[in-house]
Amino acid sequence: MLEIRPIRAFSDNYIWAVVGTSDPRVVAVVDPGDATPVLEVLAAGGLSLAAILVTHHHADHAGGVPALLAATGARAFGPGRERMPAGVRGLAHGERAPLPELGLEFAVLDVPGHTAGHIAFAGHGVVFCGDTLFSAGCGRLFEGTVREAVLLVAIRCIWPGCFIPVGRCQADHVEDWQHGGSTCSTNGAPLCARHNRWKNRGYKVWRDPHGIWHTYRPDGTEIGCAA
Repeated sequence: MLEIRPIRAFSDNYIWAVVGTSDPRVVAVVDPGDATPVLEVLAAGGLSLAAILVTHHHADHAGGVPALLAATGARAFGPGRERMPAGVRGLAHGERAPLPELGLEFAVLDVPGHTAGHIAFAGHGVVFCGDTLFSAGCGRLFEGTVREAVLLVAIRCIWPGCFIPVGRCQADHVEDWQHGGSTCSTNGAPLCARHNRWKNRGYKVWRDPHGIWHTYRPDGTEIGCAA
C-alpha cells in the first residue's frame, strides 16, 4: 500500500507527500502551492525530497515549486500544455513520470476541464487528480468545457455492447433536460449518435455506485450493463 501523508497549506488546501517504497526517508510531493510547509515537514522528519508532481498551473498548486527546486534539487513533472515554472518537465497523456529514488512510476492522464491542460498522475492504486475531481463532484471549469469533462467518464459509448470510441461520441445529458436533467458534467456521458437518439426516445441510462452503466427500455426492463 502506497503511503501518502497530507500537508496542510493555505486555509483549505492539502499538499500530498508520497513516501518512497525503497527508502521511507525519500519522498515526492504533489501540487505544492506553498514551499514553506513542505520544507518544515522535510526538516522535522529528516526527509529528502526527490520529486515534485504538478497537475496544473494554478498558483495554489504550483506556487511553491521554484523555492522547492532551489532548496532541494528535486526533479519536477507537470503538464506539457500549460506554462510551468522553470525546471518542470512537461508531460502529455500516455507518458510516464519515473521516480526511481522512490521505486515508483506514475502514468500521465489528460484530464482537461478545470484547466485546459490539466493532467493527473495514476499508479500504485491511486490517482492524483488535482482539481479535476472531488469527493462531491468535479472542479470548476475555469478553462475547459463541460463537454471535455463529460468525455472523461468513459473510453467509449456507455451503451451496453457498443464500442464506438469516445472521440466519435456525443456528450449529452444522461437524464434528459426535458425531464428535469441539469446541464452539468455530473449529468453527462458519451453516447454515440444512434444510442443518444434511443435515449431521447425514452430509453434510460443510469450509473450505479460501482461505476457500472445500466440501460433500460421505456417499459422499465433492463437491456444490459457496461463498465
